[in-house]
Amino acid sequence: MHARVVLLLIAVISPCSAFAQEQESVKMEAPSAWGGWKKAKEQKGSGVDFTAWVPLDQKGAAWKESITVVVLEPSPSGDAVTNAIRLTLASQAKSCPSSNVVPPKPRSEGIFSVAYAQFYCARLQGSEVGELTFVKAISSARRTYVISMARRIKPFEIRAPGAFVFSPEEEKDPIDWLSAAGKYLSGSVNVCVGPAEKPDVCSP
Repeated sequence: MHARVVLLLIAVISPCSAFAQEQESVKMEAPSAWGGWKKAKEQKGSGVDFTAWVPLDQKGAAWKESITVVVLEPSPSGDAVTNAIRLTLASQAKSCPSSNVVPPKPRSEGIFSVAYAQFYCARLQGSEVGELTFVKAISSARRTYVISMARRIKPFEIRAPGAFVFSPEEEKDPIDWLSAAGKYLSGSVNVCVGPAEKPDVCSP
């Protein structure tokens, strides 16, 4: 699939909704550095849909980078974006004895709430890799979307919250990657309500 092909995850709208004739979707493209992507995993359950994407040249559990999209319907109660991120990262923390979270700071714009967070895993349990995850959550009136961009790197040290010592071979690369991931999530990933060809409104 070419990198410029737009991914649309269309959510089914209940006939009783005031937006019954409209679609709601996540719009995103493969990161330009990937050269395209492919679906690695998909699960649909009661109230939770999960889809994972990896670069074309990576396979299964051996992936180095991935993007996952989790759709929660209905949204978590209370502060939907913050609680959705907490649920997602709590699941990841189970496989990471040493981790650090840069917590979300939600903001609202129109009908959407948006928040970002970062998760640093020094070493995945039972493996020889660490993992960096940059998360964006978007909540609409009906559901919450959690988009996570992850990269596996050499194990690293967490000396204190926010203080990391990466492998000398990767000292600059993790920081560069986090910067690029933040720009990708903020500039290339959003949720739109309305016809796919000409949506009425999109999230930041």
